[in-house]
Amino acid sequence: SQQYVEILRDIFRDAEFFLLEESYVDALLEYQKLYNRGYENNANINYRIGICYLNIPGEKEKSIPYLEKAVKDVTPKYKEGIFNKTRAPYDSWLYLGNAYRINNELEKAIMAYQKYKELLDDDKSEMAQYAEQQITACNNAKVARENPVYYIKENQGEKINTEYSDFNPILSADEKVMIYMTSLK
Repeated sequence: SQQYVEILRDIFRDAEFFLLEESYVDALLEYQKLYNRGYENNANINYRIGICYLNIPGEKEKSIPYLEKAVKDVTPKYKEGIFNKTRAPYDSWLYLGNAYRINNELEKAIMAYQKYKELLDDDKSEMAQYAEQQITACNNAKVARENPVYYIKENQGEKINTEYSDFNPILSADEKVMIYMTSLK
């Protein structure tokens, strides 16, 4: 039994190393080993898995159920890198807000960011201000979604369009200058 716990502790250490190195796929594999060995209700493991999914391109949506589990058991006294921690940090709410925002669940994102700010109990802190910026971004996205801008794509001729990919066009305020990027490959 003690030997099994030591094996699990080693898996956790490996996962923490990969997370620290920002090798999210490798970290995820290690955390999932723990998750599948009886740690599916551990808020800390769910938090770590959620962070991994948030940082893997094309996998961000998968972070939501893990972060939703993590926020059910948060603590202000969270310490990184401790295997027997079962609770998650307040930051779980921030990451859950990010996951909702990225997946266009803006109302849920706003609620998660507001909960995070409440837990911080300091509206002037840098993290509270960051959460407020995210709330503003969500509200702006809601307005933009309700007021779509329609446009027609037109080939602008040889002076602008080339055989290469042209992208990210931006017009000046007076609409007399257009700047864009061109791929030369």
